[in-house]
Amino acid sequence: MITEKSPGDWQELQEWTAQILRECGWTADTEVAIKLARGRAKIDVLATEHVQGRDYLTLIECKH
Repeated sequence: MITEKSPGDWQELQEWTAQILRECGWTADTEVAIKLARGRAKIDVLATEHVQGRDYLTLIECKH
């Protein structure tokens, strides 16, 4: 997904980010709540890449 367009809002930016990662073979979800040592956090894009039998987790905070 290469485009000259700019996202209209932060939600569209999150979706576009997740879509680009999916097109590259990652799994990606938006607005994921995760448990932390001191409570919870809402992650804009949580992406996982599977490489040689291992999963690599990437947390992305989108700013518009």
